[in-house]
Amino acid sequence: MTIGNFRDLLRVVIVDDEPLAREGVRVRLQRAGGVAILGESGDGDHAIALIRDSHPDVVFLDIQMPGRTGIEVARAIGLVDCPHYVFITAYDAHAISAFEVNALDYLVKPIADERFNAMLDRARSAVATQERAALAQRLGDLLSNLQGSASDPKPESAGKLTVRVANRIILIAPGDIDWIGASGDYAELHVGAKVWLMRESLSALETKLAPLGFARIHRSTIVNTDRVVELKALDDGEYTVVLRDRTPLKLSRNFRHSLPVLLQSKD
Repeated sequence: MTIGNFRDLLRVVIVDDEPLAREGVRVRLQRAGGVAILGESGDGDHAIALIRDSHPDVVFLDIQMPGRTGIEVARAIGLVDCPHYVFITAYDAHAISAFEVNALDYLVKPIADERFNAMLDRARSAVATQERAALAQRLGDLLSNLQGSASDPKPESAGKLTVRVANRIILIAPGDIDWIGASGDYAELHVGAKVWLMRESLSALETKLAPLGFARIHRSTIVNTDRVVELKALDDGEYTVVLRDRTPLKLSRNFRHSLPVLLQSKD
C-alpha cells in the first residue's frame, strides 16, 4: 500500500480465479502508486462478501470464474452504493453485459501498459467526480434547508429538480426531461442531448414525478410518457419503448402495470 492519507488513495479490490492474473493487476497498481488494495478474491461468492465489507472505489473483476461469473457478482451487489467495475477477461463477448452493470471499463487480455494506465486515470477521475458531486449535494441540501427556514420558496423554482454541478445549482423543469436512468447512487436526467447527474433514488423520483406524467418501466428507468411514440412487443412479454428521438428503452415484465399509462399517452 502506498503511504499517505488513506482517503486520498484509490481503494480497490482484485477478483480473479487465476493467482497469476491477480498478481499481474496487483503489480501494475503498485507500480502506478496512489492505490490501496483492500483485498483479493478468487471466486464469486467470496468476492461479493469482500466487496460488501470493504466498500472499494473500484473492483477489478474477471468475468469467467467458477461458480458465479463476474457479471453475476456485480448484479448481486446491485446498483445502490456499488463500486466502479473494471472487467478483465480473455474474451470480448461479454462487453454489453458488463456495461449493463455499471462497468467503468472493459479490458481484454493481454492488456498493454498504456491501456491499463489510461483506464486507471479514468477510474481516478470517475471516483473524484463522484466524491465532489456528493459533497456538492450535501452542501446544496444544507443551503436549501437554511433558505427554506428563512423564507418561502421562490415561485420560479417550485416543482423543479435541482442538480449540483461544482459550485452551481441547475434547475430542471420535469417537463424538459425525456427519461431518467439509474447510475449507482445517482439518477441520470436525460434532457435532450444533455445528461445531468442527480443524487436521488429512482424510487423517490418515481413518487415525485408520477403525478406529472412519468412512469417507471424498469427497475433502472423512468420515462416521460409525453415523449413515448411507439411500443414494440417482444416475444418474452417485455416491450421496447421508443421515444420521439428514437431512443429505445426496455419495459420489463415486472413493470407491465405501467402499460395503461403509456398507452393512454398515445391517445
